[in-house]
Amino acid sequence: MDVELRRFLHDVGSTVALIRHDKRPEAPPHPRGGFLVGKALLQETIEFFFALDRIVAVYEKADPLLNMHNINLMFENEREIRIEVVGPGFDASDLQRGDITPHESFSVSLSPEGAISDIKLVNRVDQTTYEEFVASRKDKLRKKLESSPSPGLARKIREDLGIAENLDVYLQTIKSPLCESQSYRPISTELLRDTITKIVQSGIIPLYTTSTNAGFPLVFSTSLINRGVKQVFWDIVSPALKFEGLTVRA
Repeated sequence: MDVELRRFLHDVGSTVALIRHDKRPEAPPHPRGGFLVGKALLQETIEFFFALDRIVAVYEKADPLLNMHNINLMFENEREIRIEVVGPGFDASDLQRGDITPHESFSVSLSPEGAISDIKLVNRVDQTTYEEFVASRKDKLRKKLESSPSPGLARKIREDLGIAENLDVYLQTIKSPLCESQSYRPISTELLRDTITKIVQSGIIPLYTTSTNAGFPLVFSTSLINRGVKQVFWDIVSPALKFEGLTVRA
């Protein structure tokens, strides 16, 4: 294994990493990312994606099956935000890839100073639809576990990580939040407020727009990982740059 990968795993205190990947320009079909890989197969998995001319990101262990709420925030401008949420046991890619309709959506207004002045619930999933989403999520997971990044490599990854063939048994074994509730658990207003405040107060929006010359809308993606012990911000996406690449001002 590459020395840098060994050092990374040592620094995060784990023998398992989360793999994500991307390509410019992106076009389907493409293998799904967002899955765990053990140390023994990490180099092989990275080289698989390199062979497809893709970039690879290696993260600390963050099992998507242990996520709590996942949020996409679209800043339409400096004063208006549209928010989409999927609940525990789902992941941000369910929103980004359009795999399911959001469990909740909100409209948020900011004051000229960047303070939250209003949060309105636009939509929330009903019980029947939520149950359909859970079934769809499980189907997606089965396919990913069987085929990502390829059927042969997926099998080796499952065996290396000791993932049970029966998905429901595996979800129960790891105590996935997907199995802990029979109904959707709405996101707290406090969490929404805290997430928006973190983005606004970080100064990342003016820094990003100045560095890239990209304007609004801007989309942020974030998840509460490892049963909610930490919040991770995955991406900042400008639709104008998504398929054009990054252009940095001189």
